[in-house]
Amino acid sequence: MRVLIFLALSGILLAQPTLKQDTVTTDIPDTVKPTVEKIVENSKQAKQAETELTKEMLKQIDLMKEIKLKVLELKKITKTKIKPVHKNTKFDTVELQAIKQDSVSIEVGGQIVQWETRKRTWLGRLLHAEDILYYPFIIDESGNKMYLK
Repeated sequence: MRVLIFLALSGILLAQPTLKQDTVTTDIPDTVKPTVEKIVENSKQAKQAETELTKEMLKQIDLMKEIKLKVLELKKITKTKIKPVHKNTKFDTVELQAIKQDSVSIEVGGQIVQWETRKRTWLGRLLHAEDILYYPFIIDESGNKMYLK
């Protein structure tokens, strides 16, 4: 019995594994070469298209950042805009009067976008640093306001 177990285990341990054929080093048959070349060409084109798509997405993200910065600049300009009334020559000082603008407009893609300001409620003024909300809108052909938010 010991001999049979010994022979079985040694036969299993010393058995040669079946060798798999290496497909990388073998030549591709002539009938398959055009399809393989087309697949390789398509994969290269797909990678190029993917890189171009990512470049375009990054450009769009940069444009959105620029638009947000421009809107923030316009909001700051409307808050700090002052108009001199007259100059007092006796004391060589300028008296200033604040201007309240209800809407500011910029042109985006051929359309004029305007802002309307509204004061926050008492709870909104407690929770937020800014006291004013800005609502962008576009005026359509019939003269109605179409809010963008």
